[in-house]
Amino acid sequence: MALIGANSSNNGGQIDGNGAPLNAAQSIHRAQEVQQVALLNNNLLPLNLRLDQSNYTFWRSLVLAATRAYNLEGYILGTIPPPPQILKGNIPNPDFLQWQRFDQFLIHWLMNSISEQMLGHVINCQSSSEVWNFFAQLFASRSRVRILQIRGLLQATKKGSSTIEEYTLKMKSFPDALAAADQQISDDDLILYILGGLGQEYEAAIVNLTSRENPLSLQEVQFMLHSHELRLHQHTTETLSNVQANLANMSTSNNNGGGYNGRGQRFNNRGGRGYSSNRGGRGNRPICQLCGKAGHTAQKCYHRFDITYTGPTSSSNSSNETNAENPQANLVETPSTSDISGAWFLDTGATHHMTTNSHNLQNPMDYKGKAKVVVGNGNSMPIFRIGSNSISSNLPNQFLILKDILHVPNATKNLLSISQFTKDNNFTLEFNDVCCLIKDKTTRQVLLKGTLNNGLYKLQIQPVKIPSQPSNRVQPAKKIKQYPIRP
Repeated sequence: MALIGANSSNNGGQIDGNGAPLNAAQSIHRAQEVQQVALLNNNLLPLNLRLDQSNYTFWRSLVLAATRAYNLEGYILGTIPPPPQILKGNIPNPDFLQWQRFDQFLIHWLMNSISEQMLGHVINCQSSSEVWNFFAQLFASRSRVRILQIRGLLQATKKGSSTIEEYTLKMKSFPDALAAADQQISDDDLILYILGGLGQEYEAAIVNLTSRENPLSLQEVQFMLHSHELRLHQHTTETLSNVQANLANMSTSNNNGGGYNGRGQRFNNRGGRGYSSNRGGRGNRPICQLCGKAGHTAQKCYHRFDITYTGPTSSSNSSNETNAENPQANLVETPSTSDISGAWFLDTGATHHMTTNSHNLQNPMDYKGKAKVVVGNGNSMPIFRIGSNSISSNLPNQFLILKDILHVPNATKNLLSISQFTKDNNFTLEFNDVCCLIKDKTTRQVLLKGTLNNGLYKLQIQPVKIPSQPSNRVQPAKKIKQYPIRP
């Protein structure tokens, strides 16, 4: 398409659109127009970024910058409207012809900067301002929806099992997405969102950060959270080492060919071939959930009404029982006793909390040892992970902690070790003929209530994270009561 109309007469002169010869001034003006359009055609190249569904804000900035460099932004913004096309006397307006040349050039340039997917929307537009205004209106409504989505993600995103680096990188990507929608978020607001998505284990760091008089930069906050994460990891590693040390004796005794599981069953591992035998005929007898003895259930145990009784001690174990420090459980794990409700069963013979579901663990670490958990019927089950968690009580903002939970996928029940549970939390445990009560030692208020079902005491609870405020304010950790860990 020719940008200008020019014909040559016999004497080489130029003529206008009506066939009339141009005077000297008009010829100079026409030559300048041709030179300007040629300059634009050589220098205003199509953008490297083509407009698509996701990059309108960046594309818009590039278009404005390029057109401003040549003083052409008024054409696409509509601030340079088209002059009258016809003058008095039905004479074509040369100003309109000049405006039309530049505007059509800009349409051509814009369409070369638009993806094929978006080009169909503006293929019939007659001016560059039509193209510009269409996309401005199209993406304005989409931007509002996108802004709401991103702000919702800022509030809802939690750290979970991610590292601090992974979590903060993800959170910092949301302000970038908001900037693409012409919205800004301050670093202070982002810090509040980041702190709001942290778990209970970061309470000390949250209190430290939110109680400072002088605000910290985002980089400083990230550094402090990373330091706190390293301390948590060091503590968890030490705990894991202690657990592995406790499990080591079990593996050694099995490899040496002699080990009793404490419930009348013997395991041998000679030459890589193992077997289990049931000596004394106790495998099918019920194991008491409270005292750990065979022959009766918790419902008939005479220790049930003794509120001072916390379970069997290592001194009461016979010589053929496994070391009390090794992970074990009284409850016999068979398909007939499997539980899919997610309830937790109290077990005086269990040395550790055990769960079948890894989602019940916070900050889980893979178990690298070779020991296995031995249950009341003599079966052994592998340990996959070790972690911790907390459970909410019946009182608002009061939580009980569960330390050193073993993830045992082959188990059929979630078990709460009574000895470990009472050691890590400040409460008393009472049993009666229909339920068990967990009470605050000081106030005597009931924190949790379990039920007696088929001779077993169970708690219908779900380990949860302490809830955080998703808004711009982070709930201070001191308002959340956590029962102290005994030394």
